[in-house]
Amino acid sequence: TRARMSAPDALSSFHHYAMPIRQSWSASTLHPPNPVSRVTEAPSPEKQIARKTFSAVYTKLATERGAIHLPNKIIWLAGAPGAGKGTNTSYIEAASGITAPAIVMSSILDSPLCQAIKAVGGMVDDSVVLEALLQEMSDPKYRDGVVVCYLGRLLMV
Repeated sequence: TRARMSAPDALSSFHHYAMPIRQSWSASTLHPPNPVSRVTEAPSPEKQIARKTFSAVYTKLATERGAIHLPNKIIWLAGAPGAGKGTNTSYIEAASGITAPAIVMSSILDSPLCQAIKAVGGMVDDSVVLEALLQEMSDPKYRDGVVVCYLGRLLMV
């Protein structure tokens, strides 16, 4: 049987080991694709904040929706504006067999809520960004895979 993991541990496992995942996450339990060994050092304050943020957003979405289905394959392209993320996305999609359109974080930040926050000079909170990203990634069109283009702000655990 697979070990049960908390939402932050599952995200940490994914990010540290770049595992392709296809699973349903429910509010009560997570089943990662394969158990992995953990480093036992204490997490940095930044990782603690990231885990708390992810846990809060995940719990909210799982409570509202019941389950979160993520793509089989997620390719993260991080870089500053103009670094070539968009330029190289089509090549990466073709090489990896991904047919769904890329998720571009700047497009997600153009939602009415984000525009209202930015209009008064505010910075869109990491929890708002993460919630919008998880909602978008759970769309069935991304089931087989997606490329996510972003300028990372939140330290992903």
